[in-house]
Amino acid sequence: MDTKEVLRRKLHQATKEKLDVTAEYNEELSKYLSQIAKLRAEVEKGEAIRQSLEYDLAVARKEVGLERCSAEDKLCEANKQIEQLRATITAFQQKLNETERAFHASQQHWDDKQQRLLNDITEKDLIIKSCNSEYELLLKERTKLENVLKGNAACCYSPLQHILNTSR
Repeated sequence: MDTKEVLRRKLHQATKEKLDVTAEYNEELSKYLSQIAKLRAEVEKGEAIRQSLEYDLAVARKEVGLERCSAEDKLCEANKQIEQLRATITAFQQKLNETERAFHASQQHWDDKQQRLLNDITEKDLIIKSCNSEYELLLKERTKLENVLKGNAACCYSPLQHILNTSR
């Protein structure tokens, strides 16, 4: 019985070792399955994040596209306004040039007219001075003639009075 007992012990020992190995295997398998489940959850979470990021990227691209279109529209409108303003500036510049030419022509006409008036005034002043000088000269001559006439009248009056007095 010794051999049976030894064999039983060996069998029991082998069964026990088998159970220990199986328990250890099951424990490791459980750990690995738990890690695999965690990793799958993380992969699914990463996939959800990736999908969310792709969605956000698509939305951002759409917004950027809309903003780009809006910016291009604004730029086009600004360019149109710039062209309109350039045309307006050109028109105003032409009007300014025409007005300046008209002003210079008017200024030249005014200067010419003013010069003619000054020449006329100077000429008339000379005529007035000449007339005043001539008037003064005539007054002097008149005074001389009156004095001469008075002297002659007195000379003529005295003999005439003498004749009248004698004839009476």
